[in-house]
Amino acid sequence: MRSWMETARKSCGLTMKAAATKLGISESYYSMIERGERQQKLDIALAVKMSGVFGISLEYIVNQEEKSA
Repeated sequence: MRSWMETARKSCGLTMKAAATKLGISESYYSMIERGERQQKLDIALAVKMSGVFGISLEYIVNQEEKSA
């Protein structure tokens, strides 16, 4: 589970569907990423998009991913 993703998404006031739309992916795929079922190693292009959508630094995302690895 990527709790950092859920926290970042909710702090922006986004639903999973809204976040997925902004990222250009399906809601089901987004949900699987947030739950840690897909993208075991988060794709850098997606991480860059998340940084912009959630208003968090790429460094923060990388650090969170390293903690959970």
